[in-house]
Amino acid sequence: MLKGDLSSTTLASILLDLASDGASGALVLSHPDGEEAQISMRSGLVCGVHAPHRHSDLGAKLVSSGLLEPEALADALEAQRTDLSAWNLGELLVHLGYVDESVIQGFVTEQLYEALWDLMRWTEGSWKFRKNAKTREEGTPVAVVELLESLRERGYEWENIAEIVDSPNAVPMLSARGDGAPETTLDSDAWSMLCKIDGVRTVADLAADCGYTLFEAGQVLVALVDAGLVDISEDADDEDVYGSASAL
Repeated sequence: MLKGDLSSTTLASILLDLASDGASGALVLSHPDGEEAQISMRSGLVCGVHAPHRHSDLGAKLVSSGLLEPEALADALEAQRTDLSAWNLGELLVHLGYVDESVIQGFVTEQLYEALWDLMRWTEGSWKFRKNAKTREEGTPVAVVELLESLRERGYEWENIAEIVDSPNAVPMLSARGDGAPETTLDSDAWSMLCKIDGVRTVADLAADCGYTLFEAGQVLVALVDAGLVDISEDADDEDVYGSASAL
């Protein structure tokens, strides 16, 4: 079993080495604070990520984005609770014809990127690779080089987002500036978040309520600020919560 220390070997380099070997199995990361994460690989491709504090709410995301009616979600959840308990929600929604498989795949991919972005910032702890360990594939496997390049681009965009949305703990509020465009057109994602902004809930709270990742929530809030509809208070305790592309 391969193993090592994250303080001397970055996660990016570990993934690249495993990819070059065409490895299949589970890469287990252990943080000094006791948290553990797992990256599943098949034939050198990343096919799933399980990270701490990552709870994906597919139903909330689809309803917020206008891709699923609340009644359809309730129907699918009832089927999952009774007759089809072995199915995950995404599989059920596709099976029942409520959403296309490509929509579910997009959700899974965004969750994977968000989880990996967090794990790339682990600079302490240990890792071990369990060769041929049984793993569950989630969505379409992704090549490591492609994945790292996408994360690097994500990092650059995070830097732009952080100039406006400085922290997940910042609190958005409806703008009193009155300089919004008179005919601003909002997509369903922006409208859903705008309706939830109350001057109390933080960026992280709003992201959870809408089923968005922090990255998605940041993109939406930047658009709302640019439209003159929202202001965001700065977080006095702001740290480098988003990280940067340098972690790659």
